[in-house]
Amino acid sequence: MGRVGRASMNICVVTTWPPYRDGVALYSAQLCTHLSKRMNVWVLANRLDGMEGCVRPGRGGLHVMRVWRRHSLTFPLEIFRHALKVGGHLGHVQHGWLLYGGVFSIPLFLAMLLLLRLSKPRVITMHTVIGRRARLHSNGLLNFLAKLLILFVSSFIVRLADVVIVHNKLMREALVRGYAPGCRGKVLVIPHGVRRPSYGNVRPPSVGDSPKILFLGFLRRSKGLEVLIRAFRRVLTEYPNARLFIVGGPHPHDRKGSSYMRMLKKITLHEGLEGHVTFMGFLDDQALDELVWASDIIILPYVEGEFYETSGSLARVADFHKPIICCRVPKFLGELRDGKECVMLPSYSAEELARAVLRVLEDEDLAAGIREGLRRWTRRRRWEIIAESHMKVYQTLLRGSLKERCSPVKPFQGE
Repeated sequence: MGRVGRASMNICVVTTWPPYRDGVALYSAQLCTHLSKRMNVWVLANRLDGMEGCVRPGRGGLHVMRVWRRHSLTFPLEIFRHALKVGGHLGHVQHGWLLYGGVFSIPLFLAMLLLLRLSKPRVITMHTVIGRRARLHSNGLLNFLAKLLILFVSSFIVRLADVVIVHNKLMREALVRGYAPGCRGKVLVIPHGVRRPSYGNVRPPSVGDSPKILFLGFLRRSKGLEVLIRAFRRVLTEYPNARLFIVGGPHPHDRKGSSYMRMLKKITLHEGLEGHVTFMGFLDDQALDELVWASDIIILPYVEGEFYETSGSLARVADFHKPIICCRVPKFLGELRDGKECVMLPSYSAEELARAVLRVLEDEDLAAGIREGLRRWTRRRRWEIIAESHMKVYQTLLRGSLKERCSPVKPFQGE
């Protein structure tokens, strides 16, 4: 294929899409919106009740078509049929382990990739790489079978794609070493984009004994929020007027999210914190911006140790330059440095977390250093920069530089 100019470039993106609320949908909305300022982007999105056909949000070259449903047995055929209909120079598929449905959607996803291979080059973004040592099930046999499935699927994706995109170097190493050692050159690092905050509602942070502490994200057991609540009880002994705001709700893929929420509220009542801990639910962008601006510390207590990915919550709030406390897990080890852009807990317990919060509140030099570190970190990760990196990959692929399925590629080796 000859050289394709950016203005005339057409790409077809397969993904979930808002108002469906998962991390990939929110990521894709930002990426595709920025890409559409320079090219035509056709989004083949998941159907929601009452949303069919083609929608054109905003201006420019963004076209959203609701064409497939999660858990459907026919989603590969629907996506392939519409991909042929809209045409385009290449396809960009977003991959998440339960993005297209339950466990039975995984082989159907591979069938979709095989179908798309017939029509156009494929770029695949893998949002989660599961480590080879991950414990996925308490039953030994089921755990063994699950890991075999992950090994097969991960290897298949890398070998079938023309380019695989991951978000940091730890993800790249886990994917290449664990599943595709012969295809290192086609696995490229493009970071998760950072959203710019609104600057019209900047509020000074709290002072004195009334600090505001913020958590945001999906409420899942892997976040360790019960530990956060108990740690906050210890913070109150030093700052009796402190407030903890918990923003978010159950992940749409979780069936038992509401029961976890009830447990957290029971812990809050048991600890006598109902006047200090506020469950906010999901907020719109304007309200969330205002709350982040008003907060003194952001806590991201994610505890998964064998899931290599990045944090959408981090990308959402990093550009506010608020001190961040997080856990020493791959999700943050691949992005941040302890003492530079965050305070990273060596172990996750109520005692450790409470000590970290008090340390940030009392050590202004530490807090100022983290704010400056985040300012430098976010400067390289604006969404317009991330979109530009994707466009370079698309153009190089269409020029034929990436035709060899496992050939080394140097221009996009990482950050």
